Amino acid sequence: MSPRQPLVLVFLVLGCCSAAPRPHKPTVVVFPGDLRTNLTDKQLAEEYLFRYGYTQVAELSDDKQSLSRGLRLLQRRLALPETGELDKTTLEAMRAPRCGVPDLGKFQTFEGDLKWHHNDITYWIQNYSEDLPRDVIDDAFARAFAVWS
Repeated sequence: MSPRQPLVLVFLVLGCCSAAPRPHKPTVVVFPGDLRTNLTDKQLAEEYLFRYGYTQVAELSDDKQSLSRGLRLLQRRLALPETGELDKTTLEAMRAPRCGVPDLGKFQTFEGDLKWHHNDITYWIQNYSEDLPRDVIDDAFARAFAVWS
């Protein structure tokens, strides 16, 4: 037996051990609304009002008037009492799931009636990605539709 044979045997055993199947960690898709943050109520309101077009960059300071003005606009849009104060109902509305498109902003719309007059939508996924398992993709769509329904 040559001195290299035990060394070759060790490498073969290590190679087989490293090729052993490892437990599969499930892929988790996290939606932005699922994230929990440690923002204060005021920070949440400032971020929300800026993100959805109720305040501008220049107003992101300790200016209470711009915060109050943005809150009034939001409360009017949501048919809440227009107090300009960060109350419980306004905070609940801010924490509710919603799309990421700003409510206010400079954009152009088409003329005419653009309302979708149907209540049922049919869809299918023609090609699944190879990067994620099918059940993860199906779950992501189900959760997204649950937010929009």
